[in-house]
Amino acid sequence: MNITEFSEGLYDTMREKLVEIELSAKDEISKETSIIEIIKSHTYGLKNFLYQYQFESEEEEIDFFKNIKPKFVSLLLFHNDFFEIEISKPLDKDGVIKHYQNSLNKGQAFINANLGLYKYYHFGYEYLDSKYFRSEVSKDADGMLDSRFCTPYDHKFCMIKAFELLKEHVTRCIEQVQNGTTGVPTLQWTGNKSYLIELIYALQVAGVFNKSTSDVRAIAVYFQKAFNVDLGNYYRTLKDIQIRKGSSKTHFLDELKCKLSEKLDEELVAVR
Repeated sequence: MNITEFSEGLYDTMREKLVEIELSAKDEISKETSIIEIIKSHTYGLKNFLYQYQFESEEEEIDFFKNIKPKFVSLLLFHNDFFEIEISKPLDKDGVIKHYQNSLNKGQAFINANLGLYKYYHFGYEYLDSKYFRSEVSKDADGMLDSRFCTPYDHKFCMIKAFELLKEHVTRCIEQVQNGTTGVPTLQWTGNKSYLIELIYALQVAGVFNKSTSDVRAIAVYFQKAFNVDLGNYYRTLKDIQIRKGSSKTHFLDELKCKLSEKLDEELVAVR
């Protein structure tokens, strides 16, 4: 089994456990505590697998440190940060809002100090991948860097991605406090991510948002926020959808249509 297959299985298992915690946790603090432990244990599992693994190519190594590892580590960093924010927030409404905004300001200060790297991340550049995401070029004068599990820039990439998650989540928390909707339950997307991306693309093509002015990225960002899901590189998934073989490229939309038709027929029979 290669590291991509292993990590995908590990990540899916981790997400299933996180969904269970989301649905069963009694309060925010206990939820975040359990989530952190789950992510930490699965990240260690990824790390241990890597220690016994030899990359098959430079491209595979770059993909691991640029795309695979950050999925785990950025999630861990995000929940660690949010846990600290939650346990230290004041009791009054104005104080809570200010507390949340201060946490965003701290994260933004990191982004401002690393704008070049943020642009590289945000625009999906690749021309410095060999420099940024090869473990063999990792150097640390103090001997504190785990060169097998780290590269010169992958952790900063994880921090950038973690702040993106934190920004979305904390902004939503601020809106809930301002609107008095903190008790409204959230919806977690638990289906296949490619299905949601297929749906997003269909909605964008249909022009149903903002009088056909919304692009795919705007809709994807909104859906990630609304359904608490990280869609990853959704443009790559769109490309995969475009080159699907077979009679239909729209697997999820076809399934939705089929299931809805069956349900409508069942209900029609039931009322006769």
